[in-house]
Amino acid sequence: DPGEPAPEVAEIRSLQDRASFTRYLRAATDGDRLDGAERELSELRGLSDTPNRVPWDVLLPPPGRSAAELRADAVTPGPSSGNPTNQAGILQRVFARAAVARLGVYMPSVGVGVASYPLINAGQTAAFVDKGAEKDATAGAIGSNLLEPKRLQARVQFQLEDELTTAGLDAALAEDLRLAVNDRLDAQLVGLGTAQVSGVLAAAADGGIGDYADPSDVVTFAAAAEQAARGVDGMHAGGEDECSWIVGTASYAKLAGLIQDATSATQRLRMLLRDFMASANIPAAASNVQSGILSKLGAVDGWNAVCPIWEGLKLIRDEITNADSGKVQITAVAFHNFRVIRPSGYVRTKLKLA
Repeated sequence: DPGEPAPEVAEIRSLQDRASFTRYLRAATDGDRLDGAERELSELRGLSDTPNRVPWDVLLPPPGRSAAELRADAVTPGPSSGNPTNQAGILQRVFARAAVARLGVYMPSVGVGVASYPLINAGQTAAFVDKGAEKDATAGAIGSNLLEPKRLQARVQFQLEDELTTAGLDAALAEDLRLAVNDRLDAQLVGLGTAQVSGVLAAAADGGIGDYADPSDVVTFAAAAEQAARGVDGMHAGGEDECSWIVGTASYAKLAGLIQDATSATQRLRMLLRDFMASANIPAAASNVQSGILSKLGAVDGWNAVCPIWEGLKLIRDEITNADSGKVQITAVAFHNFRVIRPSGYVRTKLKLA
């Protein structure tokens, strides 16, 4: 069936869906060996010899599922002083909706060393020639795109007493760590980027995409459709259905209020585009103008930027540093970098909101 994924792809998706970040955390902190889906996925990603490292797959929601659908393990009501407490599940913090997956960003796992992503920048052009005539050769130009690892880190601390009185604490904190790391990476890559790594919306000179003068007119229904069509260049995208548009929350609210023939601009854009969404990680409007990202996803390989992850996520449990006060720290460390490989695969959008 053409609609079914290849067997190896289906197997990977099955492992991604069954693997649990909580079980990785427990194995890393308790010194247990991994088994089941977690062991298979680690072996597949080349991390089986490093039990305190988590494949990046586990940090991201599986295809078709939101982060809200990834539940922590079921908890048992915990004891308390005095009368027993019927404890509900621990509520998680809410983070921005992940946008990187919709922007054509390739996120491979890489081993020790500098990551290199060669790209052909220039080469021969074809031409019709007369019989017996020669066609001169043109030297090809290949960019290397060398990336070194940059550290991304999150740490959580809790009291030993809390672990004994709050059921499911370790699972809840593990999920919070996963979400926090994922959100920081998304914010870094989607936005301006800080702390050594530039994002898509950074200035072109800093590794981001091209900029232009702010619009002088407030966005209209028609102007929104024109912005969406800017991604159609006949190379990276042949139509709006090969483009994804990520806007800020203020832009989304403005577009939702633009109505034509009983249809809002947001409804119309969802029908036109492959993907259209708001992200809290898009920088806020400045002088009533907010930027967005239009990603062209029609390239043969389907990606225009790369974000290598060095050997997954490393988990470190520290019961020694603050042992005198009964505190335990769990640190999650990831090494990544980011680069827009094909700037022509993105368009910076700007909407004047008022």
